[in-house]
Amino acid sequence: MNDAIGHPEGFRLMPVIEARFKLEKETKGALRYQEVDEKGELIEQAWAKIGTLYLRKSAFERGAAFPQFLRVKVEAGGP
Repeated sequence: MNDAIGHPEGFRLMPVIEARFKLEKETKGALRYQEVDEKGELIEQAWAKIGTLYLRKSAFERGAAFPQFLRVKVEAGGP
């Protein structure tokens, strides 16, 4: 049986995940960020919500400095 929105029985929405990242390394075409805590200190991979995040350099404005820190929010989406 579906709920009022049409989700199947037992369906649970994924909670919103929020994480902070610090620029770790610049590669030829991407930036590698590592997840950090509120103090900006690296989180061990086993305890991280996301861990390592790669972003293409082309995602940022050409010629602009790359951000040293990022804040990322992940939400469940529909079709």
